[in-house]
Amino acid sequence: MFYNCQSLTSINVSNFNTSNTNGIGKMFYGCSSLTSIDLSNFDTKNMTGFDSMIGSCPKLTYVDISSFTTNITELSIFFKEAKRGTLRVKKEFFDKMYDILIDWTIIFVE
Repeated sequence: MFYNCQSLTSINVSNFNTSNTNGIGKMFYGCSSLTSIDLSNFDTKNMTGFDSMIGSCPKLTYVDISSFTTNITELSIFFKEAKRGTLRVKKEFFDKMYDILIDWTIIFVE
């Protein structure tokens, strides 16, 4: 959707209806100027794939995925080239990704 939008620095996606979506891979891939993204309103109950969703976003320092559920199967390069920052996430979801997040501050939510 926003693939390779290199001038995108921020975006409000709070009104996106994702309840019938099965995957959002590469949605923000290559948004090299993006500094933060709040996806806390995304309904992920029907989603299984997030491959490279925010990959190649080297300036990204804040990600809120606190609404994401645990049925996700692909996270291997979800954070590709996002070197450090702050992540808001549910503990059970974080358990699937802890080994790919180096130098990130993690904020757990209920």
